[in-house]
Amino acid sequence: MPTNIQAGQIIRLYCKGNHLNKYKYFLVLSFPKSGEPILFIINSKLSNFIKSRLRIKAAQLRIHKNDYPFLKHDSYINCSEIKWWFTKEKIIEQLKRNKNNILGNIHSKHIKSILNIVHNSDLLKELEKELIFKSLNNILK
Repeated sequence: MPTNIQAGQIIRLYCKGNHLNKYKYFLVLSFPKSGEPILFIINSKLSNFIKSRLRIKAAQLRIHKNDYPFLKHDSYINCSEIKWWFTKEKIIEQLKRNKNNILGNIHSKHIKSILNIVHNSDLLKELEKELIFKSLNNILK
């Protein structure tokens, strides 16, 4: 493995397909030795779709450019759904090509907010919540 990918890291990955053909930021929630990585996507703005759905909108965590210098502007971690878009191999392959795409780590104050959002969400499956709690709580220890 070219890099030590861990829960709590924010990474930049190229998304190709459907309506996306660009780089997006992701929060790594879990990168297990076996099994697939668990990611939340980070959006630069809230879409009209998200804005019009209160439950989904409530699961967006705003993060500020001042806290994360790699951000071009304030952004939102979408805690309403896990993105299963990438296999572990695809992530490693992309990060091997450019290790600078590991951008930094999420701050503990934001981990606590994510845990609160996930706890109160009815949009995630219970198993997904358990995996997120286990992984992010380990960072706080």
